[in-house]
Amino acid sequence: MENVEIEITKVGERGQIVIPKNIRIDTGMRVGSVIEIIRADDLVLLKRIEPQIDKKDIKVLEKITKAWKEIDEGKSKRYTEEEFKKKLLAGKL
Repeated sequence: MENVEIEITKVGERGQIVIPKNIRIDTGMRVGSVIEIIRADDLVLLKRIEPQIDKKDIKVLEKITKAWKEIDEGKSKRYTEEEFKKKLLAGKL
C-alpha cells in the first residue's frame, strides 16, 4: 500500500455509506462501479473491481444483437409456444 487515506463517514438508515468524493475520484469509482466487500473481524475493506466478460458471454451478446437486427429488418421467424420450446431444448435458437 503506497497511499493510505483515512476518512470518516456514517452508515445511513438503509445501511448505505457515502464514499468521500476524493476517494471515488482517485480510485475511479462512479455510479454503477462494482465493489468487492471483504470483512476480517471488525475490519471492512471495499475494493473496486472490474467485472469480467468471458467468451461465452460475448457469444450470447452477439446472438442477441443479431436477433434484434433480424427483428428490426423484419426477418425474424415466428414459432408457436411448442415449437419454441422444442428448438430451445434442442439448442437450435
